[in-house]
Amino acid sequence: MTETSTFATGATTPYGAAPAKMNPLAEIVRNRLAELKAKGISQTDIARRAGKPDGQSLLSHVALGMRKFPAGDLEAWATALELGGAEREAFIRIATEATYLLVASEVMAEGEEAKGMRIWRELTALRAELFATRSQLLRGQAQLADANARVLSLEKKVELLLQRKKAGPKRGDTEG
Repeated sequence: MTETSTFATGATTPYGAAPAKMNPLAEIVRNRLAELKAKGISQTDIARRAGKPDGQSLLSHVALGMRKFPAGDLEAWATALELGGAEREAFIRIATEATYLLVASEVMAEGEEAKGMRIWRELTALRAELFATRSQLLRGQAQLADANARVLSLEKKVELLLQRKKAGPKRGDTEG
């Protein structure tokens, strides 16, 4: 049986797990769950959106600071939690770091501190590359959105100009 501890929040977590109030990932998830609940969206609904029909337990445990999301599922959970922009980026960055730290800690706990530190350094380097690439992608998406908005604006102007030409000059208008 796993030893547990109870925190001021009333949450009981296995020893070694950070209580939610000290866990930024748990805080993001807990706040988002409250916002979505106010909109009538349940944890079961969120889990289904993430493609994890039985994921409400995982979601609850993450909100309590007892578990982490699997690294490969972060995008799906971010979408299911309706996270966007900077909030989505923070969620993915914090969840990724938590996963990396967990992996490195497990290796170090097995008595292989040098291997754990090497894994941590490799994961940190990969994380930096991942976020640089993600930032590049987001900048490209923002530029594309701006370009699309400009195209739509120009298309409207062209349409209006064509409508004016078809209608012909109004009385009192002079061309030239």
